[in-house]
Amino acid sequence: MKRKPTAYIVQAIFLAIMFVLLPTTVWAQETTLTTSVPSGHTMHIKITGEGTVGVDGVAYTKNADIELQRQHRPEISVVAADGSKIKIVLWGSEDITAAFQNENWTGPEILEDATLTVTFEKLGSTPQTGEPFYPHLWIGLLISSLLGLMVCLLRSKKVCA
Repeated sequence: MKRKPTAYIVQAIFLAIMFVLLPTTVWAQETTLTTSVPSGHTMHIKITGEGTVGVDGVAYTKNADIELQRQHRPEISVVAADGSKIKIVLWGSEDITAAFQNENWTGPEILEDATLTVTFEKLGSTPQTGEPFYPHLWIGLLISSLLGLMVCLLRSKKVCA
């Protein structure tokens, strides 16, 4: 019995499919991955208002960018100037104002660039909203109204009598 040529084609296609689906081994050269870890990071100090921010014993009264060693825990102090108070202290976006009740705070390990934002505000500078209150004006209106009422009552008695 002779095979038909289509049988050879079917077998060839089957073998080609099996060859493609068989697992293969790939040889590669050795690959080495490297990375560099910086030895320090930048701390951005942003100051608004009047006061002093101390980092590791160095005082700053204006915005500054300082370099700190990686994994260092900075000692930070915040002192408001006379006539001012601490409004808010942020480490990145985290509010740490309550940590400065004793004026000093030890920051976390520096593993990346960090931002310390300190805002001071003047004491007694409460913003005024609404209309001003004039007590003497209101007392004057009350007295005038009472006098007018008394005059009306006295006149009405004379008319009736």
